[in-house]
Amino acid sequence: MSRGSIAPNEKYPDLWWDKTRIKSLRKRLGMSPTQFAAAIGATRPSVDHWEAGRHKPRDAYVIRALLELEAGLA
Repeated sequence: MSRGSIAPNEKYPDLWWDKTRIKSLRKRLGMSPTQFAAAIGATRPSVDHWEAGRHKPRDAYVIRALLELEAGLA
């Protein structure tokens, strides 16, 4: 694992972001993939890969941004 990344596990389920959760959050926020990427400090290709299920976000700052956006909808 690289520095600044998070390995989610059963103890911390909120850190696990799969393609469904990411796409659902983006759509609930009414954002395009480009807007969503800018809001969380990621790139558009990263968002595309996450939503396609090819990769999962691991950088701590991205996961924190995702959690903050999700909490804002609650």
